[in-house]
Amino acid sequence: MLKSKTRIVEMEVYCSSQLLLAFRRNSC
Repeated sequence: MLKSKTRIVEMEVYCSSQLLLAFRRNSC
């Protein structure tokens, strides 16, 4: 249970970081 939960959180953080990177590229 805990492992899967942390895995989901990691995926969310990864996706959000990717979105931030894309946003920065577009703003530049």
